[in-house]
Amino acid sequence: MGNSCCVVVADAYAPEHMQWLDHPARADWEPAMDLGAGAFSEVVLCRHRKSRGLSALKVVFTAEPGQDAETRAMLLQEGALLMELDHPHLVKCYEVIPGERATVFRLEYLRGPNVLDGLARRHAAGYSERDAAGVFAQLADAVACLHGKKVIHRDIKPENLVYAQ
Repeated sequence: MGNSCCVVVADAYAPEHMQWLDHPARADWEPAMDLGAGAFSEVVLCRHRKSRGLSALKVVFTAEPGQDAETRAMLLQEGALLMELDHPHLVKCYEVIPGERATVFRLEYLRGPNVLDGLARRHAAGYSERDAAGVFAQLADAVACLHGKKVIHRDIKPENLVYAQ
């Protein structure tokens, strides 16, 4: 991705527990652009070195200093859970790749803005209550799927919802 303005280059400057330059996923996946970050993870758009296909890699850091065993177990359990989910309104997880300091989840790359930005763009072209009801129905359907598996999503917010058109 030599001419991209958004190539990930800061990994070597991250704290040691957040470095994944030597992670096994890097053998097959080339980082292209940061997509976001959370308290224990970052999401990076990556290109497969052979097929050139795109995936979002969620890098979950499991070696943070002071991280308790319960938190570490919860983070690792997320990968197993994501692999079980199959729903049209939930991101697909194709693979879980363990490493020494991090576990990488290879996720479906969803193109599009977050739901607030998407709705704002749509509003400029005419956004109705029916449109809002459709978005809410999809969210409710996805949450119902999670609850059916005894899972509570603790971070539902507009920034974590992709507005795919």
